[in-house]
Amino acid sequence: MKNTIRLNEREMTRLIKRIVKENEESMGDERMSGDINQVMDFGYEMLNNYAPDGPRNRRQYERAIDQLEKDFNYTIRNLRGNIGM
Repeated sequence: MKNTIRLNEREMTRLIKRIVKENEESMGDERMSGDINQVMDFGYEMLNNYAPDGPRNRRQYERAIDQLEKDFNYTIRNLRGNIGM
């Protein structure tokens, strides 16, 4: 049986910070090659979710790109907050 868990923004931020910290600790000095490809793949996947018709529906596609930009900017702001920027 599936359970639905509701998280507020603060709880979600705390959870993401914890996951990032644990990943950094487990990776040590090793860095995965192709990180940018993973980010790009994720971006395209999200874009496909927001605009399944792709560029054929220009208005929807532009809104999807705007939403993706907001999502990434939000993530970057939170990551910068981890180091007090």
